[in-house]
Amino acid sequence: MLLGDTVETGHKAEDETILWAIEVEENVFEAAALVADILSAKYSSTAQSRTIGELSLQASNLARQFGELASSLRTQRSRRGVPIAFGWSKADKEVAQEDEDREPIISRKGGMDYPGTDEGI
Repeated sequence: MLLGDTVETGHKAEDETILWAIEVEENVFEAAALVADILSAKYSSTAQSRTIGELSLQASNLARQFGELASSLRTQRSRRGVPIAFGWSKADKEVAQEDEDREPIISRKGGMDYPGTDEGI
């Protein structure tokens, strides 16, 4: 669906290529972009135009369109990224807090308390 190659016959991308891309990439947008890159390269290296009856096909247009599609899919992928929060383990926090040579962290609970009082600033 992402490649727009949904007709029953005359597929531009082979199933094997699509399955390989899904296997090597981390998500479907990257996999679709990889297949679009492959198709762009394929149509870049073929004859520039072909005419069958009244139908005319420009391979250079297909190469450009698949290249633009690959770029668009990568943009969509970056917008749909899953945020990841990195943190410290509880043991790492305890070791850091016990290190007397370390600068104090003001962003933890009590970090803004005024020394010598029970109240914050």
